[in-house]
Amino acid sequence: MKAFFGFIFLLLLSSCVSFKNPEFKSMDGYTFDGIEGNKVKFTVKATVYNPNFYTLKVKPSKVDVYADNQLYGTLNLTKTQKMKRKKETKLEVPMRFDMADGAMMGMMMLMRKDKVNLKLDGKVKGGVYFFSKKFPVTYERAISPKELGLKNMMKF
Repeated sequence: MKAFFGFIFLLLLSSCVSFKNPEFKSMDGYTFDGIEGNKVKFTVKATVYNPNFYTLKVKPSKVDVYADNQLYGTLNLTKTQKMKRKKETKLEVPMRFDMADGAMMGMMMLMRKDKVNLKLDGKVKGGVYFFSKKFPVTYERAISPKELGLKNMMKF
């Protein structure tokens, strides 16, 4: 019995070594689902390719959102997402953005700028079968506030 568990452990260890990052293919849009207090709910539509020979799951996770080095809140992935093995998967990802104090006023100020330095920082929980691990995520990009659709969000 110990040999069997040892074999399973080695198999899992070797599968971790052959892990390949999923490839982002396209952003297919988003919809705002509403605002309740300081929580903004929306759904992001995207296409992702999983090059691995196994299905990947991204489990509920949180990352902090910064704009021009100021914390604006926490982005929450609220539902587990599955990426099919060796295929492109069209995802509809429900998310919730918990705004920090003063973030709404700050977003109004951001709309006036041409470019904003957006940064996501946190840990995303991913897994294969019943094994999971938290992966650090740091993403930084200069974008136009128009890309964020803040004007549409302010209409709610």
